Amino acid sequence: MNEIMEQHATLVGVLKRRLSSVNVIQSWWNKGSITSALNALTMMNDPSIVMDVLNHTFSDGYKIESLNYENIAQILPHASNLVNSKYETHILAGLKTALNIIKVWGSEMIKIKGFQPVGGGVDLSREERVKKVDTCIDFFMSLYKSKGF
Repeated sequence: MNEIMEQHATLVGVLKRRLSSVNVIQSWWNKGSITSALNALTMMNDPSIVMDVLNHTFSDGYKIESLNYENIAQILPHASNLVNSKYETHILAGLKTALNIIKVWGSEMIKIKGFQPVGGGVDLSREERVKKVDTCIDFFMSLYKSKGF
């Protein structure tokens, strides 16, 4: 019985730490600082916390439309790491996140890649968007080649 109680205390401690970490990320997100929230997630470098955040925030299509290409490029490495995990719950969270990003942003990415500007001028903002979309596409290709597929 004592051994079970010790393990229970350890589990409670782990869950409290995860909750605290997710609350930090949620706080940044609620303040409208998505980039800061994603930077905090990256700095934590904990696959379980990443899974919690992606499951709650991105995997069900919730709030994906509020992202931009820079944010997507920050999320996709996390999804890729989860897909390459040995845990099924991590793999599913990574795949669901990637799938829902594609559902929401895929047609827009195709438009950006397929659109050829008319005229001879240089459109720097378009070039920057194309570069960000290319980064996202590279991450999708790495996901496709990962062991989770």
